[in-house]
Amino acid sequence: WYSLLYKHRDESEAVSFIDRLVAYLGPAKGSLMLDLACGQGRHARRMEELGFDVTGIDLSPRNILAARAWENEHLAFYEHDMRLPFRINYFDYVFNFFTSFGYFENPQDNRRCLRAIQKGLKPSGLLVLDYLNAEYAAEHLVAEETRQVDGVVFLLQRHYTGSHFIKDIRVDDHGKTFAYKEKVQAITLSEFDHHFKNSGLQINACFGSYELDSYDPVQSPRLILIAEKVP
Repeated sequence: WYSLLYKHRDESEAVSFIDRLVAYLGPAKGSLMLDLACGQGRHARRMEELGFDVTGIDLSPRNILAARAWENEHLAFYEHDMRLPFRINYFDYVFNFFTSFGYFENPQDNRRCLRAIQKGLKPSGLLVLDYLNAEYAAEHLVAEETRQVDGVVFLLQRHYTGSHFIKDIRVDDHGKTFAYKEKVQAITLSEFDHHFKNSGLQINACFGSYELDSYDPVQSPRLILIAEKVP
């Protein structure tokens, strides 16, 4: 149901964001790129179309099975836990999109993940991490919402604890009901900066939207960080 619930996150959105990001970064053709927590590969596929050598990893076997339908000489997908190093001193760029971070039960796993990223990057390689902007998300929280997608009804209830955003999801699939929970940490820019520095990464740029607008802690819906691997 996850892919059904987030069906509105479509291919055109991914394409426009990747195109804008690539124009800003200016990577060389054939650059080695890692899409970390790649889902079913919508961002990775666009990066490969633009001429890059792309690897996607995800913890979900179902996602990787779906993504592998698109594999070719320059695009590959693997089931992998992003808290563990994947390749060492290998990638020119690592991307982590759509708040695919900060949901670990043990907060120390954030550090493990960032260190694994740092190990995977070449010297001076870049990490792009796309996260929610905690202050904006808290101010604009929609407490309850119902969505119907392809005959499945989702009841979403959200609350903010001061340290986490929690989304309780009730699914009604043609009379059968199921319950799930999403939980993500409210990590601020200063906290990311601290985590990055302790993991051998230095923030070079910060944006507040998928249009790459300047970051504003109150008004920006996203927190998009670009960080470099340092010696």
